[in-house]
Formats: sequence, C-alpha cells, structure tokens
Amino acid sequence: MALNIEEKDGKKYIDGDEVLIEYECMNRGVIVLYRLPIFLIMLYAFYMSIEKFETFSILWFLDIFVFLLIPIWYILRDMQNFYHEGIYLTKNHLITFRGYKVPLDEIYFETGVGSSTAWGGIALRFYRNRSFIILCEVDNNERFNQLLKVIFDISKNELFTEQDVDYDCKFCKFATRQKLIIGE
Repeated sequence: MALNIEEKDGKKYIDGDEVLIEYECMNRGVIVLYRLPIFLIMLYAFYMSIEKFETFSILWFLDIFVFLLIPIWYILRDMQNFYHEGIYLTKNHLITFRGYKVPLDEIYFETGVGSSTAWGGIALRFYRNRSFIILCEVDNNERFNQLLKVIFDISKNELFTEQDVDYDCKFCKFATRQKLIIGE
C-alpha cells in the first residue's frame, strides 16, 4: 500500500491526519548480522542432534521445538518487522511505513524484554487484536522516550508516563498484552 504523505507548514499528514511521531522500529543490520547467523547455527545444531537419534523419542521432539520451531517463529516475526520497518502515530491511527493502517482503538501492546542487539533490550510490541503488527525496540533512549510521551498523550494510559527509559527495563512492568486506549 502506498502512503499519501503530505507536508504542510513543516508537519507531515497522512490522509488528513497529522503525524505526531515517526519511529523506525527495525535495525535491518541486526537481522543480517545477528539473528540470521544464530538461526543458521541453531539449524546446524538441530541437524547434528537429529543424527544422534535412531528412533523418535521425547528428546527428538524437544529438539524440533527448541532448534527449529522457536527460531522459525522469531524469523517470521523479524520478516514482518523487516517489511513494516517503522510506524507513524497520528491521533487516530497507527500506520506502518508500508501503509498498514490500524485505528488506535483496535491496538493492543505488550512491553518487556525484547530481542534487540543487546540481550534484554527493551521492546514495545503492537498488535491488532491478536495479530502481531510490529515490534519497536529502543534505538536510543531519547527517541524512545519521545515515542512513549506521544503514546501517553494519545492514549492517556498511565503506563506510558515512565520517563528516562534505560536498559535496566524499569519500563517493562507488564509483559502482558493490554489495550492501548483504556476505557473503550
């Protein structure tokens, strides 16, 4: 989907909605240099462990789960992040850089420890009801704090009042999925 971004008076507008913040959620280098090699190593470990088993056993199925299914789930999520790249937030919508537009009253979020370049990095995941949209990781604390402030201004959700997020994950109080706009 192509985005219709207009600029007036130094502000960006998408379909008449003013863009409050533009946030790049994905560092593409992380996938190529960090996650893809880990996935390939896990695939090799899976192959080596399967060779040792002559019959199907509990350990064989556990190997499939640990070395194959979990990494595939992460790679699929990363591919979706790679595609959407980042978000625009307006008063009424969350819009990905690729044009996927979701009304804010359908958005759920989840905070917690992410899978950023530093193990234990902070992440903010957005969902449309149950469907994953995008995962936004901290690229630098100041920019992430701006994102949190804009989300608070839009949603009035008290969780986003935390300021000065740092990598000790003070922000990550709730790792459960919650509605972005409370009271609707």
